[in-house]
Amino acid sequence: LSMESSEATAKAMLLRFHKTVRGRVNDTAVIVRRQATKILSAFVLNHPDHPDVIPVTLDLLRRSTDSEALRNLVMGTFELLWFMDDEPTPEAAKQLSRVVDASRSMAAAVGDILLELLRRFRKTIGSRKNSKGYEFAIRRWTTLILNEFVQLKCQEGKPAAQPLKKRKGMKQEPVLLESPEEQWLLRRS
Repeated sequence: LSMESSEATAKAMLLRFHKTVRGRVNDTAVIVRRQATKILSAFVLNHPDHPDVIPVTLDLLRRSTDSEALRNLVMGTFELLWFMDDEPTPEAAKQLSRVVDASRSMAAAVGDILLELLRRFRKTIGSRKNSKGYEFAIRRWTTLILNEFVQLKCQEGKPAAQPLKKRKGMKQEPVLLESPEEQWLLRRS
């Protein structure tokens, strides 16, 4: 009972103080940054649905360039956060796509995190029992991530008012575009 109680207390403390710890992730002292990174890793793993997960993972990604040990910690955290199951969730795909998209504008030292995470995933999924396999998981991830990137691009270029389209061959009033995907496809054509 005391183990469960202390675990619940630790989760509550992570939730309460994660913003304070986020400030310490950029501290001038290496040891403080390292400890903040470990605490924030625990935060995202214990509260994967919290609205601050994406900003916190971006903080972690920035710190991953400090040392190989921190990079391994951060990539291990991301692997546990997003690639524990063969079947990805839409929320995991949303978080991952946001982090990958934001990482493109970070320093070159960050590298291609998606490629690195997929390499790690390929290694671990082969050792799992009752796994549907890498190809199955990658097809599912690809579908979800592409959908998220379409959503991202549509939100970036979203005009103040939704554009109108006219239906061919019909003398009706123009109608609003139904989805961001349709907007994205129309912009590309």
